[in-house]
Amino acid sequence: MKKTLRLFAAVMIVAMLAISLVACSKTISGTYEGTNLLGQTVTYTFDGNKFEKKTTTEAFGFEVTNTEEGTYEIIDDPDNDGAYLIVFTTVSDNTSVKSECSFAEGTESGTKYIKIDGRQFNYTK
Repeated sequence: MKKTLRLFAAVMIVAMLAISLVACSKTISGTYEGTNLLGQTVTYTFDGNKFEKKTTTEAFGFEVTNTEEGTYEIIDDPDNDGAYLIVFTTVSDNTSVKSECSFAEGTESGTKYIKIDGRQFNYTK
């Protein structure tokens, strides 16, 4: 009986530590919009640890939207103290693809924003 109780207590401690680590990770939520270097409209939507990125191109009266989905994680930048990286993970052809970008967030003139690789995306909802 004592062994069972000790084992149960140990399992509970490990579970609480795992939950606390997940709870401490930095997340964002909402929809942010901006443009990329090509002038395309880019919209990021974050919910929990999931993201959706829509890139819209307009040319010759036509509009084409490309959608990318996956998970993200915001981590400390190991090369730049006090800075963050955002790591996007998508799945393509059953292969997990990760991309790492610089990340910052803030407020400017009352508008909340994020910056991914230096490009600003303003909060829309």
